Amino acid sequence: MRLQYRLFRLLSSLVALLLSADASTARAQTPDRLPDIDVLYIERTPRYPGYQPDYDLPGRKGVPTLIDSRTRKPLTTAQAAAIKRQPAAGEKVTFTAHVQNRGAADAPPYECAWLIDGREIGHGMTTGLQPPGTEVTASVQWAWKPGRHTVRFIADPLFKVRDQSLHNNSREDATDAWTLIWAVDRVTYDSFNKLRNFLGTRSFEDWAQWHIDRMNHLFAISSSPVEQKDGWRPRVRCDRVVVVDNVEGAWDRVLGQGVAPLAAGYDGAWSFGRRPDCTEWAANADWGLIHEWGHQLGLTDEYALDRPGYLNEVADESGDPLLIAHKSSMAGYMMHGHGPTTFSPLCMAALISQRDRRRGFYGDYYFAIPARNVLRILDRTGKAVPGAKLTFWQDTDSAYHGKPIFSGMTDIRGNFQLPNLAAPEVTTDRGFTQHANPFGQINVVGPGDVYFIRIEGRGQTEYSWLDIAEMNLAWFRGRKDIKDVAVYTRRTRIPSPGAPKPPAHLSATTRQDNVTLSWNAVPAAVSYRVYTALPDEYQYRVSASLPASARTCTLKMTGGALHRFAVTAVDAQERESAMTRPAGAMRFLRPWGIAVRPDGKRYIRDAAYGQAVLQKPDGSTVGLVGSVHYHFEGSFDLALDKEGRLLSAKWGDGYDPNPGFRVQDRDLNLVVDYRKEEGSEPGRFRKPMGIAADSRGHIFVADSGNDRIQEFTPDGRFVQTIGAGDLFQPMKPAFDSRGRLYVADSTKNRVAIFERQPDDTWKLTGALSGRIKEPCYIAIDAQDRVFVSTNRVAGIYAYGPDGKQFWEYHGEPGKPLAGPRGLAFDGRGNLLIVDDALRTVWSVPLPK
Repeated sequence: MRLQYRLFRLLSSLVALLLSADASTARAQTPDRLPDIDVLYIERTPRYPGYQPDYDLPGRKGVPTLIDSRTRKPLTTAQAAAIKRQPAAGEKVTFTAHVQNRGAADAPPYECAWLIDGREIGHGMTTGLQPPGTEVTASVQWAWKPGRHTVRFIADPLFKVRDQSLHNNSREDATDAWTLIWAVDRVTYDSFNKLRNFLGTRSFEDWAQWHIDRMNHLFAISSSPVEQKDGWRPRVRCDRVVVVDNVEGAWDRVLGQGVAPLAAGYDGAWSFGRRPDCTEWAANADWGLIHEWGHQLGLTDEYALDRPGYLNEVADESGDPLLIAHKSSMAGYMMHGHGPTTFSPLCMAALISQRDRRRGFYGDYYFAIPARNVLRILDRTGKAVPGAKLTFWQDTDSAYHGKPIFSGMTDIRGNFQLPNLAAPEVTTDRGFTQHANPFGQINVVGPGDVYFIRIEGRGQTEYSWLDIAEMNLAWFRGRKDIKDVAVYTRRTRIPSPGAPKPPAHLSATTRQDNVTLSWNAVPAAVSYRVYTALPDEYQYRVSASLPASARTCTLKMTGGALHRFAVTAVDAQERESAMTRPAGAMRFLRPWGIAVRPDGKRYIRDAAYGQAVLQKPDGSTVGLVGSVHYHFEGSFDLALDKEGRLLSAKWGDGYDPNPGFRVQDRDLNLVVDYRKEEGSEPGRFRKPMGIAADSRGHIFVADSGNDRIQEFTPDGRFVQTIGAGDLFQPMKPAFDSRGRLYVADSTKNRVAIFERQPDDTWKLTGALSGRIKEPCYIAIDAQDRVFVSTNRVAGIYAYGPDGKQFWEYHGEPGKPLAGPRGLAFDGRGNLLIVDDALRTVWSVPLPK
């Protein structure tokens, strides 16, 4: 029968091509005026429930527990096993095919056929005409057989009806596929059915079913450490499509009040919300759908095992946050992103090992961890490192800081066995067992499931990660029982015994896209190797090999954010030393404001980045600090108040168009967020630029677009406007020891001076001018000397307390300033100059 259908399909296709080429074909027979017989989906009844675990039972928070829906008490193992979740062998089940005419003309009566495993089990014929947009159904019964079988429904199997599309006349599902129910907003549904999708039809179901087919294809080709003997792979199918006026609360209306899709017999559900114009949606594949349907099957977000650098506040040897990021060991696969890619080996192992198990548990395969877990440390030659010190930090809500959770030393074989932490013991129905393990109680959505590790040995300090997915894969690969051990190997850059000492005092200075490294000589060295770790990585690669005479190296930085550099020494026996302490360098893009902390470290505001740049006193860069979610991109200036809080003037951004200012505490947590719709009324801003605080902690913002300064209390309450009518494009406020307010009055080519009056208002009492042209920034030292950066003529001008200019600076011979902006004092007798054009920070000795 299958061969017969194929022959008829081929013959009919040839006939259709000949007919379409016939110029005498009547207008009524052109494709756009034909019916389109579309098999939408096949549903199966009866349905039996999936799992609905409760994660919030008192005393079992986060532990998946099956409960009695009436008593809310946990089910016993026997009670859970007694719930019928699949048809019994030999039970009569009914398959119902839903078929619509999605064309532009009535469909005449047509034949239809049912096939199981390619063999016909039923056939029939529709009666009467089927107008466009109408639906018919056809059903067949089958004695249920466990295991993998296929059910196929074909409308017009011999292609007797002249049809717009021959690609949607049939549908085939695996009988044991996990089932989805879809709810579709009526507006979205109607829009889809009016548009020609990328398959060439006008059918929401055709478009959505393509994603089902693609998901099944990905299941078929994705690699897995676990396989069934018969080669079984998971599949999904659509069991029902419901069109609703509003997808919010749709399941209560469709399935019954309080009835969830899992309880109604589906393995998952998805809602397609309202979108009046679906042109772009219909024309493209939506890979996010396949990702989200993966969640319906219980697969986790593997990107939840990523750790952004800004949340890694573990301190380095200098007390600065390491800011080292981690990418999940499952990066690059479907559940890590939304792209056209396969499912990860872990996802496939989890699904393949759960054959015939209904859906409902989420991520319980994270429980699959070997009983004993060993971290093995190897040196750069691949030999074991005994006596290496290992320190482990477990994240809290994906952040790392404070004391480590445990530490230890490697044994003579370079091994360290991770301790098992207590966890509630639970075995999910036909699933996995949580037992004591290195993470303790497992969080199946990611937090707490990644270790950050410091490795110290033979003068080398480096860092690594161990996430739960790596342990899960070890369990699946070996099916570890309580007697077995899983070993995770880390080959490090720890030197071999007898290697030379590393170079000392590595420093990094930047200018535009280049970084220049310098270091002290190592007597035993015959050469040096320079290593680079790109932004957000801690994976060093050799960038240069230099002779023993070298003391410096200039490299070009690519990409944005922090680059880390290190240097090693190599002796005549080709033994390589440990690395120097890393030196960081930032590829600035739009640097502007600067502020120096009491410890000499610097905050720099680069308008291209959403966080502040932290530099060490020697000018090397720690990295971007503070949460990315505060979105400081577009901000030009920052300052520190007397409490050490970080103040930032803020332009609008893509998340919030309103300008204003923000205040972060010493730990860079957001404590004041003053944002108002742009305007000229008191308390509103247009293009706020510079910011400063006086001795009382009051905040002053240069409201450049409104030609004024605005004053606020430390907690962000508006006080008053200053200088309206006197200022023209003010850029930066600053204060001297007497509390006088200095303002870089850009367009008037001066520094305006205001004094506070007895009634707490401010009065313009003087100005610094002379050779100043377009002042941008002001810094005032402890002697009340005023330093001003200027734009039109790139330079720095200094004025004494008497108001007279006593110094100016335009750079060094062959190295002129190009775009001086922010100014600050480093506490070591130097003036720091942020050069926006050269994208660097100059350090210049202050005049005596």
